[in-house]
Amino acid sequence: MKKGLTIFICSIIMLSMLAGCGGADHAGEKSGQAAAPVEGAAISNTGKELASQSTENKTQSKQELAAPHAEEPTHEDLCAFCQMKIYLREEDMGMFTAQMQTADGQHLYFDDVGCLLNYERDMKEKPAASWVRDYSTLEWVSAKDSTPVKAEIKTPMKYGYALFATQDAAKKFVSDNQALKGKEATWKEIDEISHQRYLKRKARMKNGGMHNGSMNKSMDHGSNGDGKHKSEDKHNK
Repeated sequence: MKKGLTIFICSIIMLSMLAGCGGADHAGEKSGQAAAPVEGAAISNTGKELASQSTENKTQSKQELAAPHAEEPTHEDLCAFCQMKIYLREEDMGMFTAQMQTADGQHLYFDDVGCLLNYERDMKEKPAASWVRDYSTLEWVSAKDSTPVKAEIKTPMKYGYALFATQDAAKKFVSDNQALKGKEATWKEIDEISHQRYLKRKARMKNGGMHNGSMNKSMDHGSNGDGKHKSEDKHNK
């Protein structure tokens, strides 16, 4: 009797253990099935993050390319305002060339600083940036941050202004070239003079006395007989 009871109890214990193992295996299978989609979702999210990062990088690259920056003109470029010759950096009057980058990224060049200001008067959108050459170094500098000097120098459209990156450089030019009777000026002064020319140009166009860009063809484009710039200060350096 006792032997039979012992066998019965042992059987129940064995059955309970087998049932527990089976349940654990079944739970493990369910756990494995649930884990698979989570892993797949993680991979999917990583792919989306990489794609998003790639798009951001491309956008940033385009923005960097579109950011305002100065470029060098070519022999084919003409003044966007008066349609006259653009002087390159290595040419005798290259220090007077100015440029702007429009809101849509286009680069326009001007043979003299007054032409830059007059072109802006007809623009619907303000330019992204404008530059002039530093008279001494020939490097492009922000137009609004430059210091102008009015002197007895030949410039392409007879404005007679040299631009400098710093006020100290402007003062040094005035001090070192007293024969040129230079004096520090302001952008307001240049704007007023160029505006007077602008109004005269518009009046001539309205009266039919000129075509676009032809007014300046009768003006001295800065030549001294041989077409070269001969400012005294260049010989004094």
